[in-house]
Amino acid sequence: MKTSPTRLCLILVAFLLAGGMAFAQTADSTRLNQSQWQHALAIIAQNEALDAGYGQPTQSFADAAPNGAYTLEDLNNVYGQNSKWSEVYHRLKIIENNEGSIADIRREAGRLAPQVTRQLSAFLAKAPGEATEPQPVPAVADSTPVIASEADTPAEPAKPSRTLDLFPLIAFLTGLIGIGIALWTFMRCRAAENALRTEINLTKNSLSKLANDLEAQTSALLTRIANMEANQRVMSPRPPQHKAQPAAVTTAPPNVEKKYYLSKPDENDCFTRVSDQFEPGNSLFVLTTTDNKHGEFQVIDNRDVYRFALMMPSENLLQACSGNSIQVSTGMSRIITDRPGEAHYENGQWRVVVKAIIHYES
Repeated sequence: MKTSPTRLCLILVAFLLAGGMAFAQTADSTRLNQSQWQHALAIIAQNEALDAGYGQPTQSFADAAPNGAYTLEDLNNVYGQNSKWSEVYHRLKIIENNEGSIADIRREAGRLAPQVTRQLSAFLAKAPGEATEPQPVPAVADSTPVIASEADTPAEPAKPSRTLDLFPLIAFLTGLIGIGIALWTFMRCRAAENALRTEINLTKNSLSKLANDLEAQTSALLTRIANMEANQRVMSPRPPQHKAQPAAVTTAPPNVEKKYYLSKPDENDCFTRVSDQFEPGNSLFVLTTTDNKHGEFQVIDNRDVYRFALMMPSENLLQACSGNSIQVSTGMSRIITDRPGEAHYENGQWRVVVKAIIHYES
C-alpha cells in the first residue's frame, strides 16, 4: 500500500514529537542543587512581576548577580515596596531552602512554565555539569586479586561499528527531512488559512457596508415619512378666523402702514393665501405695506411658525427666501430674517420680487 506525502509527513512529525517528549521527560527529571533551585524560584518570581506589570528588565538583575544567578533577595531589594510583590515573595521564600527537579519548577510556575523553563535551561547551559541527573550506582569491585596467567593474552580492542557510527547521521537527516516536510505543509496550510480569512473579512466588510447603507436609507425614509405626516397634520384645513379678502387690500388708506399674513408662495412666486390676521397652520410670512402696492415681508417671529417651516424648509421657505445652507435645518429651532424680502401687488396677488435673506439658529 502506497503512503501519501501527507501521511508520511504526519508519521515523521509524530516520530520527532515522540523524541521531543522523551527528551522533555528526561530534562524534567533533572535535579537542581541548592543555588540552582534558588535561582529557579527567582526566575518564577521575576516572570510573575513582569506579568503583573511592575517588573523591571530581567537583564539588569542578571548583570548585577554573579554568573547571572540572581535570587529572591535581589528582587526583593527592588520590588519590596510593591504590594503585589509581597505575596509572591513570601510564597516562594518558604520553599527556597528546598531542592527539587525541573518538573517541580514547572509545576510551581503554572501558566508561566514555558518562559521559566526556557530561561532556566539557558542558565543551566552556561554552567554545564552543575545540574545533577540520577546516576547509576557503580558496582562494588571484587576485592579478590586477579592473578594473570602467563598464557593469558591481552584481548584485541573491539573495532567500532560503522553501522552505529552512521545511525546518528541517518537519524539527523531523517529528522531534517521530517521537519522540512512539516514546515512545507504548515506553510501551505497557513497560506490557505490566510486566503480564507481574507475572503471572509472582505465578505464581512461588504455585508457590513450593505447593512449600514440599508439602515441609513431606512432612517432617511422614516424621517421623511414622519415629516410628511407632521406637515399633513399641520396643513390640515382649519376654519379661518377671518375670511381672506385679497381684493380688500386696495381699500386701505394710502400712507397708512398695513400688515398682511402670507402663506408660502407657489411656483409663480405668488403668495397663495393672504389674510389680515395671523392664521396658525397657514401663515408663514408677515408683509408690511403703506401703499398696498409695494411691501416688505419676513418670517413671522413665532415658535410654532419656526417648527412648521423647519420641518420641510425646501418646500416652505426656499421659494421666498435665500441664505447659506438653509436647505438643511437639522437641530435648528429658530429662523432669523437678516434682510426682508420685497413683494409687489399684481393682478390681485402679492408676488415675490426680491427674496428675503435668512439664517437658522439652534
